[in-house]
Amino acid sequence: MGRVGSWRFCVRRRGRGCLSPLSTVTVRFTRRALANLVAIAAYIRAANPSAAEAVRNRIEGVISGLAQFPLQGTPTDDPDIRRLVASPFPYLIYYRVKGDTVIILHIRHGRRRTLGRPGRRSIAR
Repeated sequence: MGRVGSWRFCVRRRGRGCLSPLSTVTVRFTRRALANLVAIAAYIRAANPSAAEAVRNRIEGVISGLAQFPLQGTPTDDPDIRRLVASPFPYLIYYRVKGDTVIILHIRHGRRRTLGRPGRRSIAR
């Protein structure tokens, strides 16, 4: 079976290296990210309460996984910000890793206009 607690999961695509379990980090939300999560759930709940619960649970589950694997997301144009998809739902979670803390910056639907275009505020603000 192998040794428990000493394993690595390697993904060799697009310049990613091996994912190794790190010591657990703290996950924190910005006010904006919390407001995004509440707004997403409220919007979906208006049409389908059970779907809203499923989407929220999935987003929260993906975020809780960041505590074990904080570098699992894809780097964005800003090297300090990473993006993770809450599959199978089309929600993108933008976050930053600072030391032993993951900071959730923003949660948005994948079909919305991308951030960082001229005239728009940066995601990090």
